[in-house]
Amino acid sequence: KGGGAGSAMYIDTEGTFRPESLVDIAKSFDLDPDEALENVAYASAYNSDHQSSLLLQASALMSESRFSLLVVDSATALYRTDFS
Repeated sequence: KGGGAGSAMYIDTEGTFRPESLVDIAKSFDLDPDEALENVAYASAYNSDHQSSLLLQASALMSESRFSLLVVDSATALYRTDFS
C-alpha cells in the first residue's frame, strides 16, 4: 500500500522507540502489524561513539538492502551529553 517499497532503520538515542506504537499505526492503516515490525531495523545507541559506529553499520546495510527511511532520534542528544 504505497510507501517507499523498502524497510526503515531506527537508531534510538533516547530510549523512546515503542514497538507498540508502530503496531497501532500499522493497524490504523489496515497493515499487518507483524510485517510492519519486521520491516524496521532497530538499534539503540549508548554514546556518541556508539552512534557513529551504528551509522557506519547502517550505511553498509543500506548499500546491501533496500531501506527507504533512516530515523535517528535524536541525532544530537548524545553529542550534547558527551561534549558538554
